[in-house]
Amino acid sequence: MDNVKIKIETIYAKQFSGADSVMIFDVNNSNIIKYGNAIHRDTDAVYF
Repeated sequence: MDNVKIKIETIYAKQFSGADSVMIFDVNNSNIIKYGNAIHRDTDAVYF
């Protein structure tokens, strides 16, 4: 997972625009990393 996050941050994050959304859910730590349009979405999500 760390390799994926590094690749996104170093290569792809610069190319994201307001039309893109990338969200990485780290279930074990309850941590969400957002890129693109997803940074503007701070609403709660419920998963079953």
